[in-house]
Amino acid sequence: MKEVAIKLTVKEARLLRKYAKWHNMDISSVIQRAIIEKIAKGEDLSRFDAVYQQQESQGQVSLQDLKKFSIH
Repeated sequence: MKEVAIKLTVKEARLLRKYAKWHNMDISSVIQRAIIEKIAKGEDLSRFDAVYQQQESQGQVSLQDLKKFSIH
């Protein structure tokens, strides 16, 4: 497994520790989950935009087409 180092201010580190403790997680898991969720949202938005642009260029955008690429 690879390691990644990040720099945090004292305030950010304290917030991260508190958040991890509150959710009964270790800091690495909190960071990993946040990154994966961010990537997933970006992929959903990219797919949504691609379908929307395609349908719009054809002069039609249906709700059913857009629902195929629902954003979580």
